[in-house]
Amino acid sequence: MTRTKSTYLALLAVLLSPVAAHADLIIANGTIDPTRVTWNDTDPSFTIYDDFTLTGDTTITGIEHGIFMTVIGNYVQTFVSIFDGIDLSANAIIAEFAVTGTLTSNGLVTSNSNVPNGFDVLITGLNLNLGAGTYFLGIRTDTVSGLASIGSGAGGLDTIGPGLFQAFGTSPAAGGFTREDDHFAFNLLGDAASVPEPGTLALLGIGLFGMGLARRRRKV
Repeated sequence: MTRTKSTYLALLAVLLSPVAAHADLIIANGTIDPTRVTWNDTDPSFTIYDDFTLTGDTTITGIEHGIFMTVIGNYVQTFVSIFDGIDLSANAIIAEFAVTGTLTSNGLVTSNSNVPNGFDVLITGLNLNLGAGTYFLGIRTDTVSGLASIGSGAGGLDTIGPGLFQAFGTSPAAGGFTREDDHFAFNLLGDAASVPEPGTLALLGIGLFGMGLARRRRKV
C-alpha cells in the first residue's frame, strides 16, 4: 500500500502535537492521625514546615495536605514556600506565594475541639522545579474567621529532627520556631511524563516525511 503525502503530513502533525502530561505521587509524608492533640496552628501567623528529599531533578505540580478548621467553609487560600533549612540562616528556594486549593471533607474529627472539621486540600497547577537535595515545605493557611490547624501524625517520618516545625511568620527567621514530635502529613505530586524535546520530535517527523517522499519517487 502506497502512503500519500497527506498521510505523512498527518503523521508529522501528530508527532509535533503536545504530549499529555500526568502527575504522579513523588513524596508521601505520612497520614493524618486525628487523635493528635498537638496544636499546629497555621492561620494566619504561623507556618508549618517539614522536610522532604529529592534524588534528582523534579517538577512539583501539586500538593495535598490536610487541615482542621473551626468553621466549615471559611477556607480562603494556602501560602506555600520551600526553604533549604529551618534555622535562622535558611534560604528561600521558592519564595512564599498564595494559591487557592480545592477542599474536600475527609470526615475526620480531631481530639482538639477548637478545630473539629477535617478537610483535604488539593493544590494543582504548580510548576516548581527543584534539583536533588533536602528541602523544607512551608504551609500556612488563611481563613475568613476562626482557626486552622495542619493535619499531622504521630512520630517523625522526616529525615531531620524528631518532627515538624512551627514557625512564627513567613520564614524560619521571622521570629523563631518550635519543633514537635509529629510529622506534617502531605503529598507532593510531580509531572512524571517522558516528553521528548520539541527539536527531537521535529527531526523525527521530518525524517519520516522525507522517507515517505523518497519511497513515492522510487515507485514513479
